[in-house]
Parts: sequence; C-alpha cells; structure tokens
Amino acid sequence: VDRLAWLLDPSVNISRLLSATGASSYSSSTRAGPQLPVWPTSPSAPATLPASSVATNDAANGLCDGRSYHCFISHNWGKDSQGRDNHLRVLQIARALQKHGVEVFVDDWEAHRYDSVDEAIVDGMRRSSVALVFITRAYIDKIEESTIEDDCVAQFNLAKRAPGIIPVIMEPELMQPSRWGWNRVYAHLSGKKLVDLSRGEVSGLPGILWN
Repeated sequence: VDRLAWLLDPSVNISRLLSATGASSYSSSTRAGPQLPVWPTSPSAPATLPASSVATNDAANGLCDGRSYHCFISHNWGKDSQGRDNHLRVLQIARALQKHGVEVFVDDWEAHRYDSVDEAIVDGMRRSSVALVFITRAYIDKIEESTIEDDCVAQFNLAKRAPGIIPVIMEPELMQPSRWGWNRVYAHLSGKKLVDLSRGEVSGLPGILWN
C-alpha cells in the first residue's frame, strides 16, 4: 500500500500545496557540484549521466531535468547487524557528500519547510536526480512488511520512480544480493551497481560514486 499515491498524480500541484510554508520557493545553492553518475541496471556497464541532462544547463553539475538536488537519501533508523547506529552513519555520509559539493535531500533536515513528512518526501524525490537507498536487514524487513505508516516504505515506492537509483550496502553480510531474500528490494535493486559501505569509514562514498 502506497500512502503517497495521491501525491504522485501529475495533476496534483505540489508547489501550490507547499506555498503556505514557502517550500515551493526553495532552491539549492548554485555552486557547481560533481557529475554524479546514474548507475545502469547492469553492474558491468559503465556509469553515465542520463542523456536527457546533456542538453540542459544542469548537465555541468550532475543534475538532470532542472532538479535541485543530486540525491535523495532513504534509510532506516536503529542499530545495524554490527551494533552501529545506522542513522548516524547515514548522516555522516550525507555530510561527506555535501563537503564534496553534492546537494543532498535528507527529510530530517528539510521537513521543517513542509506541512507534513509526506509532502517533504514527495517533493524531495521529485527534486532529486538520484535516490540513494541504504540497505540493511531492517530496511528490507520494513519494505516487506509494507506498513502504510512507515516512511521507509513511502520512500522506497518513490525511489523506484527516480531517474537513477543506487543501492548502498550498510551491512557486510548483504553484499551478496542472494542473501536479501526473495522480496521487493531484491526484485528492484539486485541488478543495480552496488556501493559497499558496510565496513569502517563511511566518508568515502563520494569517491566511490564517481569512480
């Protein structure tokens, strides 16, 4: 069940819905960021920018189709299988990306601009070129349970519609997609280029993304 389905209707004017909070007038900084790749479905194929972005002014900074953010981050809270705080690790990654000139949408940071979390998630995904999905066993379980109130489920449903999607592995035992189980996460992400941040330092993500 997708609680955000009504907001995905093209006839719904998100800018009008958000006008009361001023969110519709917000735009990211104008500094030029790196060319963030959109990974293809085949792990062996080269990563390239979407062809649609080449003809736009945003091609120079890795944004596509006039979007404001390079990436939207979807993750779960709580401890991972190694006893680490997954939320804090993901925020470290987000800050590392920002230091490299990447515009990041984290709903925790942006929610104050909106009337609801749902509006923040939908508008953030619409404004982002790539969805970064941080894979843990708990995240997979949330998607499988598909609880309508769960933000991870709402984010995942939208991430599948993003111009690009990159699975970021946060637990070492999940580097093999065959260990994810037969579920929606496996069906949609197992063929993508995987980024391994399951061990040690998490601030190396920018370099991993662009190489």
